[in-house]
Amino acid sequence: MLAGRVHLVGDGGTASAVAHHELAEAVASGNVLRLDYVDADGRPSYRDVEPMGLLWGSRGWYLLAWCRLRRGVRGFHVDRIGAVEALGERAPLRDAELRRELDRLDADPLRE
Repeated sequence: MLAGRVHLVGDGGTASAVAHHELAEAVASGNVLRLDYVDADGRPSYRDVEPMGLLWGSRGWYLLAWCRLRRGVRGFHVDRIGAVEALGERAPLRDAELRRELDRLDADPLRE
């Protein structure tokens, strides 16, 4: 269920609608995605990710996902995601990794 995978981190600010319907669908269904992503320094990359949740913080929406390239949990700023492609594969459950990351974020909110 999507509601259980949307989380507030930090002080939050004012919530707004999630910009990408595909992201919400993938989080709810557990489908693996390929993201066309641009990092904070403007470097483009393609990332195959296993969506774990959506986070709202003071800097906006983030997709929390297991990044197959980095082999770890990463936060992807939704405003930096260009194209989204569903890969037709179900992601494995990573509830322990999700819980650890949410616990970490409660102690140290997302920063850029």
